[in-house]
Amino acid sequence: METINDLAKLLYWGCVIWPLAGMAGIFACEGQAARAKCHFVISIILIVITAASACLADDFFLSTVWSSDGLTRFLRLIIAIGAGISTVLLTFWAPRSLFFAKEDKRSLWNLLLFHLLITVSMLAVGVNNLFIALLFIVVLAALLMLGCMMMQGGSSIKAGWGYFRLVLLFAMMAVVSAFLLASVPIDNAPYLAQFSSVLLSVSLVLIAGLFPMSMFSLGLTIELPLTLGGIGSFILSVPTIATVLRLYQLPNYQPSAYLLIILVIISLCFVIMNEQNRQRSSLCLSSIFLVAMSILGGIFANHVEGVFSACLFMMALVVFAPLGYMMSQKQRNNQEACEGWVMLALSGLPPMGIFWACSVLFAYLMQTLPVAGILIIGLFLIRGYILFQKGRTIFFSPDMFNKEIQLILGIIITQTIIIPFVTSSWLYQISLEFIKHHGGS
Repeated sequence: METINDLAKLLYWGCVIWPLAGMAGIFACEGQAARAKCHFVISIILIVITAASACLADDFFLSTVWSSDGLTRFLRLIIAIGAGISTVLLTFWAPRSLFFAKEDKRSLWNLLLFHLLITVSMLAVGVNNLFIALLFIVVLAALLMLGCMMMQGGSSIKAGWGYFRLVLLFAMMAVVSAFLLASVPIDNAPYLAQFSSVLLSVSLVLIAGLFPMSMFSLGLTIELPLTLGGIGSFILSVPTIATVLRLYQLPNYQPSAYLLIILVIISLCFVIMNEQNRQRSSLCLSSIFLVAMSILGGIFANHVEGVFSACLFMMALVVFAPLGYMMSQKQRNNQEACEGWVMLALSGLPPMGIFWACSVLFAYLMQTLPVAGILIIGLFLIRGYILFQKGRTIFFSPDMFNKEIQLILGIIITQTIIIPFVTSSWLYQISLEFIKHHGGS
């Protein structure tokens, strides 16, 4: 029966994920202006599904990530409201020239590949099973390798194979650890349970690509092509943190929260230091920074039924990934006149509701563990100083749509840092009142 439930969730989440895949796929290929018309259809589908799922109480359709508790319904509801408002604004603000551009077959193939990548990765979230989630991670790595073969060549194919091989190794480590936790009685072998818990936690961090980016002496640094490596890193955070959520299904797992926090902080420090190296891909490093933030949020998932991680997934996919794509375009000379509007639309407007949801979650973190919240803000400020110091404007070239970029960054900073930091107690009380009056566990 559990297998049937998993298949049913696959079908349900496939319908939910495909619009998200389309939204992320808009920025995944060249000729983005031609894809802007798809944004409206995708946004409408996303709004309907999100609003409808907020009313579902039957957990048969929902995974551990989207539980049926009152807080999660509240978050899904404001995500739908924000998406609706942003779609209306985009309808009136977007230049008409967005809808009349042409695209070639290569762009369509790229779009299809990234649709498939994102769909497979987010299906790992929809399946409430640790081992299937790990399987999806391996499939995702294989698809990235396929992308290297289809669209790159030479050293890129070698890098893709090396990346797939490492992910497969780390996934096998995680499977062995989970098998030990599930099969060995904790009373008979307490130290084995502790060892397996640590090994499982470390395996997930390795899968996320944090330490492979920093272990130069071990030869684990993988230089994938910019587009595949950068966007792939964003996408990879989804199944990785899904596996973190699945850990709580193992009765013998001893959550190593402090271990994960230490690993994440060390990894963030490596990322910040590596961003001073001009040879490094800023897009890849930015995505890995978000993976680390997602893992940090996943630590607290047990307190709020996984909504921390779920919102961070969506934020990484539909907010920062388009901004990251814009970063990767900084060296291109022939920018389309309306491309800045596409970036503004995808990076700033559709995820407004997601930003609001993350504000509530960040408020929860500030109320329960203020030191962690302050540390996160501090790391962002340090990283921002390094990125924007003199001669290090790696995000974009000086002549690249300054007004749109200022508006995008203003939306991100206001809704993810300023609002939750200033009104954390107020937002927290609103969410509690909503839960009290609208039910849920």
